[in-house]
Amino acid sequence: MSRLLMESLGWALLHSLWQGTLVALMLAVALITVGRRAAHARYALACGALVLALALPVASGWKHFHGAPARVAMDLSVPRAQLRVDDANPPPVKDTAARPAWRLSPVAASPAWIDADMAEDGAASGFESTVLTGLGSFLVMAGLLLQRALSQVEAHLHWLVLAWVAGVGLCSGRMAAEWMKLRRLADRALPAPEAWQERLDALSRRMGLRRAVRLLQSSDVDVPAAVGWLSPVVLLPVSTLSGLPARQLEMVLAHELAHIRRHDFAVNLAQVLVETLLFFHPAVRWISHVIRVEREHCCDDVAVAASGNSVSYARALTALETLRVLPGTPSPAMSALGGSLPERVRRLITLPTSRCASRWAAGASVLTLVSSLAVAAPLTSLLLGQTDTAPRPGDEPVLVQAPPIPALSRTPPVPPAPLPVAPPAPPAPPAPPAGVAAVAARVAPASAPSPAPQARSLGSRAQRELDRQTRVGAGQQLSVAQLIALKNAGITPERVQQLTAMGYTPTVSNLVMMTHAGITPDYVQDMNTRFGRKLEVKELTHLRHLGVTPDYIQSLKSAGFNIDDPKALSHARAVGVDEDFVRGLKDAGYTGMSLEELAHLRAVGVSPEYIREMNKHGLSKLKARELMQLRAVGVDPGWLASMRKAGVQTTDAKTLQRLRATGVDANFLGELHDAGLKDLSVDELVRLRTGGVDAAFIRKMRGTDSK
Repeated sequence: MSRLLMESLGWALLHSLWQGTLVALMLAVALITVGRRAAHARYALACGALVLALALPVASGWKHFHGAPARVAMDLSVPRAQLRVDDANPPPVKDTAARPAWRLSPVAASPAWIDADMAEDGAASGFESTVLTGLGSFLVMAGLLLQRALSQVEAHLHWLVLAWVAGVGLCSGRMAAEWMKLRRLADRALPAPEAWQERLDALSRRMGLRRAVRLLQSSDVDVPAAVGWLSPVVLLPVSTLSGLPARQLEMVLAHELAHIRRHDFAVNLAQVLVETLLFFHPAVRWISHVIRVEREHCCDDVAVAASGNSVSYARALTALETLRVLPGTPSPAMSALGGSLPERVRRLITLPTSRCASRWAAGASVLTLVSSLAVAAPLTSLLLGQTDTAPRPGDEPVLVQAPPIPALSRTPPVPPAPLPVAPPAPPAPPAPPAGVAAVAARVAPASAPSPAPQARSLGSRAQRELDRQTRVGAGQQLSVAQLIALKNAGITPERVQQLTAMGYTPTVSNLVMMTHAGITPDYVQDMNTRFGRKLEVKELTHLRHLGVTPDYIQSLKSAGFNIDDPKALSHARAVGVDEDFVRGLKDAGYTGMSLEELAHLRAVGVSPEYIREMNKHGLSKLKARELMQLRAVGVDPGWLASMRKAGVQTTDAKTLQRLRATGVDANFLGELHDAGLKDLSVDELVRLRTGGVDAAFIRKMRGTDSK
């Protein structure tokens, strides 16, 4: 690798630190603006930010690599003698006209912009002359120190590049191992039952997929996953086929097909490549995390559109989580349980705010934010142009008397050949440094900056914030949008007084949200009393939308369940925990559980009838966790009765769960019995089933042995 190429890589890595941070900050502002429910817009913004975070360092390295000849030519045109320091400890000199050479170059005693100011004003006072000359000397010294620091950094850039290459190699090796593991899983997987393959094909056609998607089952995975791009497959755990109801499994398959339709596997491959190249950058890691979260939200929206019920889909995700045996680990595969499951469930069951911006306004906001991300590219070119200034063709060399700091070259000093010094042309005054802005203000009045067009790109967020702060009935000015929202919600002065009497501030946001939800003073008083604290407006709104009433809370408390968290209560209500379900669990002896356990039981289908049937087969006094696991893998009364007839009399919950999860049923046992395999242990049955050994294979092998 040539030295110039290594330098270019090193400077690109250094520039990526501030460039990636800037892009991440701009993305954060954009995400706040578009809102949490605009998953597709947030996903597009995050992908654009990731591309920009890689493109800017590449542009920096490219500019440094191709700007080397121009920098060398400029270095030869500027004699280094004009920026030398002859004495580190000069004696004090009172006469500013007789300052030694350590202060400035022998050509001039002050920067050009200070000389121009003094010439324009006629003659400056002795004090001003001393201050201005001293500032010019300070700038030269600071520039020399910065040049030395940059030279030291450049001298060690090769170590930075070598460390980066080593890091990229390690990350690449780890990801290659993950991809190979994923391919082995797909190769070892078995075809799913033909009925489910037909259902998947029908669902694919309904969702507009033209490519054929294979459905495979595997005992090595515990969550469904979409693998591949050109020849995609959907991997299903064996426990999912037997443990989820058909309707819920179709919803999960719709989520995986959404990944395939959106080409998420290919996008994830490019995303992993960027993560590998910029493995050291925390901002890039955060941007990549946003992409993964919003990708799952986008697929959730597609699955809900295909199924038509967001609450049922949330129940399917919760039931799928109970089937997971191993904790989630990062994988290149697209999984239905990617991202934060609690956050996804809350997003699905929480209704959107009743007052939102129109579609054209949201589209304009997204377009403006995407354009703002593109501004970083010319900004980088501008900043790099200050550090890597090259002379244009036709420009004459100009003696640099006291240049600003950015104009100093980063390359190590090279002894130049003696060149004839041409009479200096009057240089254009450069922008004064920030440290002497007050003095530079006298040279030319600063032009008024043009107003930034923020009102359009930040309109929706600013409007929401304004709604949260604007009080109704307090003499504050109301905007047109606020007046329309209040009118549509049917707000009256009596309603404003009513909300004030409840103890809540009558802002536009609170009035509209609580009125649309149908929240009354009696409801607020009862809910605050039962929770023992004053609930926030958002909490009250969510509870009311889900149908949580004081009577519902009382039925849970009377059954012995702890009610202390509004979020947990909302989740329980969303998955269908009602009074009859709670009463039946109490009669079956299950009380004192948390709301989370109650919601999980309901989500996987554990009902009072299921508990009674399991008691009939000898499975009594099971813990709530055991009931969830048995029901999740498909241990139902029908399967248990058939296993009893086949000779399996065990009452151990873990053993039954293991047999059902691997697909051992009465038919399989009967086939093995007919093939001559009797009195097999649980381990032997599981190994035969997961290894694909059936009665037909056994008979073939025995027939081969007999020949």
